Amino acid sequence: MKKINFKIYIIALFLTITVFGVAFVISEYINKRKTNELKAIEDKISIDILSFETQFDIIEESSCKEFDRSTLRTELSSLSSKLDFLEGQLGENDPEVFRLKRYYSLLQIRDYLLTKRMNDECDYGKVFILYFYSNKNCATCQTQEYILRAIQNEYPQIEIYTFDYDIDLPAVKTLISQHNVPNALPIIDINGKNYAAFDSLASMESVIQPFLEQATSTTMTATSSTATSTSKKNQ
Repeated sequence: MKKINFKIYIIALFLTITVFGVAFVISEYINKRKTNELKAIEDKISIDILSFETQFDIIEESSCKEFDRSTLRTELSSLSSKLDFLEGQLGENDPEVFRLKRYYSLLQIRDYLLTKRMNDECDYGKVFILYFYSNKNCATCQTQEYILRAIQNEYPQIEIYTFDYDIDLPAVKTLISQHNVPNALPIIDINGKNYAAFDSLASMESVIQPFLEQATSTTMTATSSTATSTSKKNQ
């Protein structure tokens, strides 16, 4: 009986070691694959950033008729999704996530300044929303993101830029200072006016409607003036 029990113990120990060994190998394989996938995403983001810099240089030379940043905007949105995924996998305190997030914030600021300048010069009828959020103790930030996403889908003439209030980046700090953004987050800046968190999509729409109407009116006036000027030249 003792010999039989001893053999059973040996077999059980062997099976246990085998199971743990296989589980360890599979775990290592999955972790390595996941690490490689994340590294590939990081490399793709880095290449995208370099591409964006070149595109900005090209677009900045555009005239009103030639200005088209639709492709750039789509790519920025895609970059944002990749960063969100990377942050979810590695955490916001990961050094690489922090570095890429800083680059993305700079790209957003550059895109905002470029689009705003072209809007002022060419009367495109754009409305600009700067969303300042925090990952620290911000109970309503998630709700605001859902609302802003719905606004972006419903109103293509609205340009939305999101910034982490706590990020250690001088350019973002300067933006915060120029727009007088308080630390009672989240803050939604609409064409230079600060608003606290909205409790619903309808409440935000009621605020942005006057801005949209004003922008549309400005665009129509500019278009009418251009048409009149062209008509006089043809005469």
